[in-house]
Amino acid sequence: MFLILSISNTSLSFLKEVKRACNSGYIVKHKDKRKNRKPLYELYVKYNGLRDILKGVAPFIIVKSKQVELLLEALDILKENKHIKWDEEKIRNNYRRLEDIYLELKKLNKRGR
Repeated sequence: MFLILSISNTSLSFLKEVKRACNSGYIVKHKDKRKNRKPLYELYVKYNGLRDILKGVAPFIIVKSKQVELLLEALDILKENKHIKWDEEKIRNNYRRLEDIYLELKKLNKRGR
């Protein structure tokens, strides 16, 4: 399981600046067969960079602070799972918690409550 942040934009220089500020990620140029379109770029930041970003913005998040808290917990669990090799019960419990986090995030982000 991976958590990846993606940011799409037509400004390559903007995404390069975000990447530099995050000190993480990679940029992909998407091909569009339609003419008269600006090129579209996408920055992908994997979970270590995502953790740094979330910790940096967490003090300023008001509306979705619970979602940030849950994502940080999920990132910690994923990091822990990476280092657990032989404790299958712990890994199983961690994946159950990740599923709970996913369902809670889904509920929190539901529109039209």
